[in-house]
Amino acid sequence: MLDYKNIIIKHYALSLSGSGIARQLGASKSGVNDFLRAFDKCESLSYPLPPGITNYGIAELVYGSVPGSGGRNENIEYAVCICWGILSFNKTYQFYHVSISTADFLILLQNSWNFGIMILPFTVFLVMRCKQDSLNVQRLLRYGSRSKMLGIQFMESAIYAIYHALAVVLIESIAAYSLTGVWINWNEIGSLFYSQTGAVADAGFLGVAITVGMLYFLKYMIVFGFLDLLFWNPRYMFTVWILLIVLAGTDRLGNTGFYQIFSVSFGGWNSPRSIFTLILGGIVIIGTEYLAGVVKIRKQDIF
Repeated sequence: MLDYKNIIIKHYALSLSGSGIARQLGASKSGVNDFLRAFDKCESLSYPLPPGITNYGIAELVYGSVPGSGGRNENIEYAVCICWGILSFNKTYQFYHVSISTADFLILLQNSWNFGIMILPFTVFLVMRCKQDSLNVQRLLRYGSRSKMLGIQFMESAIYAIYHALAVVLIESIAAYSLTGVWINWNEIGSLFYSQTGAVADAGFLGVAITVGMLYFLKYMIVFGFLDLLFWNPRYMFTVWILLIVLAGTDRLGNTGFYQIFSVSFGGWNSPRSIFTLILGGIVIIGTEYLAGVVKIRKQDIF
C-alpha cells in the first residue's frame, strides 16, 4: 500500500514550491505543515460520514470554517477539500473492488460539490479584485478604443481562466497519482471505466487531462465574461453571486446544471462528438457575451 500521505506532501512541497500556483495555494513551509496536519485530521474522521455531508462539511470539521471565510488557513482548505474528495472516492471504490486511476479522479472531481461551489466563488472574487486594480483596465478606460476594450478584458480573463484551470488539474493529478500510482487503466476489465461503460479503451492520460482542463477553462470563462460585462454597470455587480447560486442550485436539484453540462463523463469519452458539442456550446456562450458587451459599450459614452 502506498504511503500516499507523505508522497502527496512531498509532491506538494517540491513540485509546486516557488511557482505562482504555489503562492496562491500557500505552498510554503508553514503551508505544507498545515497541509500535513489537515491530512491527519481527515484520516482521523470516522468513515463513512453522515449522509449528505459535502466538502464544506469536511472543511468545517478540519478547521471550523469553510473555504472563502477569510481564515488564516484558507488557502490550505482548498487543497484539503480536493484531497478529501480523492480519499473519499478511493475508499468507496476499494469497497467495491474497482480499480481506479488518476484519469478517473479527474472526471469524478468535476462534480459541482467537489469543484464548482467550493472553488468557483472564491476565484470569481479573487479575479474581481485583481481586475479592478488592473493596469490594462485603467489604460483602456482612459486611452483605449471602444471596439477593443472588451476584447482586452476578455483576453485578461482568459489568462486568469487558464491559470486557475491549470492549478486545479495539476493539484488533482498530483494528489490522485500519489494515491493510486496509476495514470490511466481504461484498457483493463477491472477498471472503473469498464464498470461505467462496459467497454475498454486505449486512451491516454494527457488527452483526458487536457479535455478536463479545457472544460474547466470554459466554466471559468463563462462566469468571468459575465463579470466583464458587469464592470460597465457596477450597480449590478451583485448579480454574479446570484448567477453562481442559481447554477449550483440547478445542478444540485436537477442534475442538469452548469457544472454537469460542461463536464467530461465516462460515457461521453468514447464519443468525441459529444465532447466537441460541449466545447462548441461554451464557445457560443462566450461569443454571445462578448457581442452583447460590445453593443453595450458602444451605446454608452464612457469618455
